[in-house]
Amino acid sequence: MNSWEILNGEQIHTRILENEWGNSAYDIIFELYLDPVGLGHDDYITIFLNYPPEHMEYNNLSYYFLLNRDLLRSGIEINLLGDDAQSAVIKINDLDQSYIFYLVKMLLKNSQLSDSALSQQFACNIAEQLLLSVEINRRAKEPDTQLNPVNRYNLIAVDFVDQVKERFRKHKSVHYYATKLGVTVKSLSKATQIILKTTPKDLIQKTLTQEAMTLLEHSDKSVKEISYELGIKETNNFSSFFKKMTNFTPLEYRSLHRKKREYLPKK
Repeated sequence: MNSWEILNGEQIHTRILENEWGNSAYDIIFELYLDPVGLGHDDYITIFLNYPPEHMEYNNLSYYFLLNRDLLRSGIEINLLGDDAQSAVIKINDLDQSYIFYLVKMLLKNSQLSDSALSQQFACNIAEQLLLSVEINRRAKEPDTQLNPVNRYNLIAVDFVDQVKERFRKHKSVHYYATKLGVTVKSLSKATQIILKTTPKDLIQKTLTQEAMTLLEHSDKSVKEISYELGIKETNNFSSFFKKMTNFTPLEYRSLHRKKREYLPKK
């Protein structure tokens, strides 16, 4: 049994049909649904606590993130978990779509490593961020509730991820984002280190690199065109940056990706 898993609706359905759950240790399950149209109006998270996976109503368009609450830090203050051992289903519709999408993407990227200690720590951290986001969302409806520092940092980190996704092509300065969010660079750095386990600069650079990789893989644009699209006027600067981040030049990366596709089985 893996320490955590992320499955799609079809995989959930297959396990239910084949009765593969057995003595499953999973007692926290997140259903993560993202509006396929991309508008974000219908996004939602459903949290299943102490709920048998085989009893869930699954959605083929959703992803399901499963883990055991014992893997989470014991000191984390999340009222949703509490000490109540009864089953519960909680649906939340008004969470920030870009942040949730970012977390789901990171989970999918690392799901093949679900049996490693590092990946387990990574998945648990994301589960905590999802639960904290829900907790903050619930408390925000209570005006007298005071946010503790961890919750405040979570809000800063959520807003930062959202701003970077929207603006990284034009703005790559940490100072710009700190000003935009109304916080100091020091506070922004502390928030990303505590919540996202990375620095603001690293997140900006990784976002830029990921978009460059996507363009190299799925478009026929030249390196110069991609460089301009990402807001880097000098192609040599873009190539040096990409090489530093991936150990490949842009053309080497594109060539390698296309060779891999040639060996994929034909559908």
